[in-house]
This record gives sequence, structure tokens and C-alpha cells, in this order.
Amino acid sequence: TIDIETSSKNPRIAELVTVQLTCDAGTLLILPTDIEGMAFLAQIWDDPTIEKCFQNGGPYDIPILERVLGKFIQGYNWDTLLAEHLLHEETHYNLEILRGLYTRQGVYERELRKYKEELIEVPYQTKPTKKHPEGQAKTRRVPRSKGLDGYSNVPSSILHPYGIYDSQTTHLVWQEQEKRLTSVHKSLLKDIVLPMQLALKDMEREGILVDVDRIPSIRAEYAAKADELAAQVFKEADEEFKISSPMEVKRILFEELGLPKPPIRSKKTGVVSSGKKSLDWLSSHANHPVIQALEEWRAVDQLQKAFLGKPNKKGEIVKGLMSNITSNNRLHTTFRMTLETGRIASSPNLQNLPQDSKGPIRELFIAAPGNVFVQCDSSQIELRIAAYSAEDAHLIQLLENGADIHTIFARKLFRFEPDLLDKEWIKKYNEYRTLAKRFTFGRLFDQTTQGMALTFNITEDEALRFHQVYNELFPCMEKWRNTIIDKVRRGEPLQNVWGRQRRFLAYLKFANINWRGKAGMFSHMDREALNFIPQSTAADCLSKATGNLMGLIHRFNLPMSLRLVIHDSIVIECVENYGDKAADILKAEMEQTGRDLGWLLPAIPKIGYTLSG
Repeated sequence: TIDIETSSKNPRIAELVTVQLTCDAGTLLILPTDIEGMAFLAQIWDDPTIEKCFQNGGPYDIPILERVLGKFIQGYNWDTLLAEHLLHEETHYNLEILRGLYTRQGVYERELRKYKEELIEVPYQTKPTKKHPEGQAKTRRVPRSKGLDGYSNVPSSILHPYGIYDSQTTHLVWQEQEKRLTSVHKSLLKDIVLPMQLALKDMEREGILVDVDRIPSIRAEYAAKADELAAQVFKEADEEFKISSPMEVKRILFEELGLPKPPIRSKKTGVVSSGKKSLDWLSSHANHPVIQALEEWRAVDQLQKAFLGKPNKKGEIVKGLMSNITSNNRLHTTFRMTLETGRIASSPNLQNLPQDSKGPIRELFIAAPGNVFVQCDSSQIELRIAAYSAEDAHLIQLLENGADIHTIFARKLFRFEPDLLDKEWIKKYNEYRTLAKRFTFGRLFDQTTQGMALTFNITEDEALRFHQVYNELFPCMEKWRNTIIDKVRRGEPLQNVWGRQRRFLAYLKFANINWRGKAGMFSHMDREALNFIPQSTAADCLSKATGNLMGLIHRFNLPMSLRLVIHDSIVIECVENYGDKAADILKAEMEQTGRDLGWLLPAIPKIGYTLSG
């Protein structure tokens, strides 16, 4: 077991203070000034036959030690935090909780806590006043932890025993967890979760290059577009108002313009909502141009805030994705594997990058001179996983043969044979196909008949007919859906093909309690349960491919680097003349995860100088 104490919480700048190595024979504490000790650590680090365990090592301990030692880790075999989530995925654990669950170790943090909580005098400057235009220099008493970013100033008499106990506790937890994890869980941990952690660590360290020179012009372009759309909204509303205020929007829509109130309520307040779902409903139930203008303004405003950043009163850009760019013009994001489903989250959030491959925001992310991006996207992966999980032979056959299932479903629904040489027919055909596609994914993730009726502006009887036609085409999908819901309502866990489990304990907790929000909560839980198998399986397939790819890059010193895992795609960067070869390797690795399961999960590569292709 390897544990470290450092000078900072930021792994990119943290320096080592101590390193603790624990095995069954005992614990060794190494100081970074101990040349012999650090050489011994490097020898262990580089030996793949020595199994190594950390407590959440991927985001912190491993990148710091790799930077200090100048070597990639070999033999990363266990992580107590990640292993615990495979045993009990519904709770978040730290080492203190794991110590109580698995060991007889006493509370050893008291001295360190006491040191952190001790009040110390710190200087500060008061705000300027008429009497003191430059403010006054004063002191105040605050807990030492307020200014304690790391452990470099903690006395060794406190820090060294704490570090030793920390390392020993992690080692004891590892031993107990190994007894409790099944072989399936161990395979998931060692073959998918841990390699993915190493891949995410590499992507965090490398970051992605941003065309900073273009940011001001694109920011100005979006600001002008937002102003133009706001002016259009005011024109259609016949007055100016605070367009960002939900209360003001509701006043304009429902009081001034007299539009019908949607049957959609805010979850927080229970009153009529003016959010996206309400605007979607209004767009099909109220023929007023203000709706489309308002929707377009919100879309542009959201992109501004999330990615480009909007200036504050001082004109400074302090929020938004682009405010996190470092001095070398690279954006370093922190990745995290969401442990319930295995999906990847990031901060700053790159997962909300617009999916539309064309657009100025994606064009801001660029390959280095002489390089290209290779992106590979899994085609319809969640629908395919659902089809294989449900063993729906008809749907599987259509998907494997490359058939357009949305057109097939649309033809069944509306009984037509489109004349694709007729422009009007093409428009109508596209409307029918889009409706069929939205229904397919809505049904897959448990949108109700009432929800369908509201979304598509049809009667509930017509929505019910949609269900009946879909069930006739793909009968096993409905059986699979019902089986999942019945299973979780009995309190049984769901498990995907890789062994990842999730329990939905709220069903049992609230089953015999009558309360107003129960039906809504159960409906929400049903959706989460139906989402789990497709989403977690897709995430684990993507993680397995990413981990395998990283292993190939390191083992054979391939001239390419991982850059992003986003949505259902992997992005790598390589030298331009290696692009076609890199695309073949990436496509093969992503499709191999499906073949390992006996499934066809096609991946579609593309090559470009920016993320827009």
C-alpha cells in the first residue's frame, strides 16, 4: 500500500512531504530528501509484479508520484475507495468510514485535527474608509486549517504517525475487501475501473489545446446573437423585461400574452414552470413567435455561461469553461468516474460540450501544429445494448444489418411509403422519422403515455397506439422493461454484463408509506432503473476501450495521446501522417469491447484539426 502527504491539494503543483509504504511486514516512511529511500520507492514503482494499492490514488497520489519519479506506475492493482463502491455503490466512503467498517484501528486523527483547529493570529487589511483611505492593517484569530493547503508545515511529530496509520489502515482495508469482492467484481475493478483511472489521470495531466486568440471574437459573436434574440423576444412580447428571470418570463407568457399554462410544475415550488419542458409544450400548443425566440435566446445564453463565460461588472471573465485555461493555452479538466453508473463527469464540465460536431465552440479546441484529432463515436450504443439485453431478435437483426429502425417504425405508425423525390414528402417524412426516433428513446427510458401525449401534442389514445405499434414491432423490449421494474421494486439489485451493480433501496424504504410525492419519486426511480443497464454498460464498454488503448500507447510507445472521453466517444491526438492508422486502432479497440460480449457495437471515426472535425 502506498500513501503520501503533500504540500498542496492541487496535484499539478503539490510537492511530496512524506511517502508511506506498507506491506504485511510493516510500514516504511520515506522523506523526499532520503535518496536511498526514494530509489527504493522508484524500484517498487517500476515493478509490475509488486501489486500496489491506494485510497483514491488515480486523481491524486499516482500523478504526483509519476511526476516526482518520472515513471508511469506499474502494478496498480487495488483502490480501496473504488473497490468499496463496487460492494456498496449507493454510499460515498472516505478512509475514516472504511476504517470503522473493516479494521480495529483506533481514532488516530485527533492530534492532527487539534493542530488544524488551533486558533492563530493572521494579518488582514480592512476596507478603505474616509478616515483610512488605504484601510488598516489588523490581525484576527482563525483556525490554522483556514490557511493550510497541504501538510508541509505540520510538525513531524504529528504528521509522521498520522501518515503511518493512514497507510496501515488502507492496507488492512485492502485485505478485508479482497475477501468480500466476488471474482466478477475483481475483474471489473482490475480490467475496467483501474485502467480507466490511469487513462483519466493521463488526460488530466496533458489537457487539451485551446485557440485562445479566437475566444474574444466568438464571445462577441455569441453576445451579439444573444442581444439580437433578446430584442426579438421583447418585440414579440411588446415590452422589455428581465429575460433571465423565470418570474418575469411567466408574467409575460401567461398574464400579458395570455398563453395557456402548461401542465408542468416546478419540482421545488409546485407552481407552473417556465423551464425547457414548458416551452417545448407551449411550442406545440400555442402558436406564438415569442416561444421560439425565447428558446433560442436561452440556448445561446447557456452556451455563453457554460463555455465562453460572461463578463462581470468589472469586465472580468471569471466563470465558464474558458476561464480555466492555463498559461500554456491548455484546458486541464478533472475527470471523475461516477461510481453508480461508471459514466465520466468532469470539472470544468466538458461533458456538456455541444454534441453538434459543427460549431464555433468545438472549433476552439485544436490539435497542436502538425497534429490532428481522431474522434471515434459509438453508434446508437445505448439502444443496441438495450436490444441485446432484452434479446429482441428483430431489433438486433435490424441494427446489425444497418437498417434505419426509426424509418421502419415511422412507416408502421403512419402507414406510408415516402416519395423521396418530392420535396414536400421529404419534409413530411423527416417529421415522421424524427417523431418515431423521439418516441423510441422516450420509451426506452420510460417516458409515460401522458408524457408522450404532452411532448408530441397528441391525444393519450394516439400515444397509446404508438406504444402498441412499438410493442408489436419489438415485443421483447416491453418484457425487458417490465422485468427490470419488477426486479428493482422487489429490492433486487440490477447488474450489467460487466458486473457493475446498483440497488434502488428507496423502493423498499417508501413502499408502505403513503405520501403525496411517492408516485412521482417511484416514476423517477423507474426511469433511473431503466437507464442503468444501457448507460452503465455503455460507460463500461467505453472505459474498457480507453484503458486498453492507454495500455497500447504506453507498451508500444505509439505516437498518439488520449485527450478526451466525452458523450459516447473517445478523442485522441496524433501526428498528422499517423491519423489513418490511429483511426484504425481506435475503431478496433472500441468495437472489440462489443465482440468480447458477442455484440456488434460499431464505432465511427473521423479526423480533423479541431473537435468540430
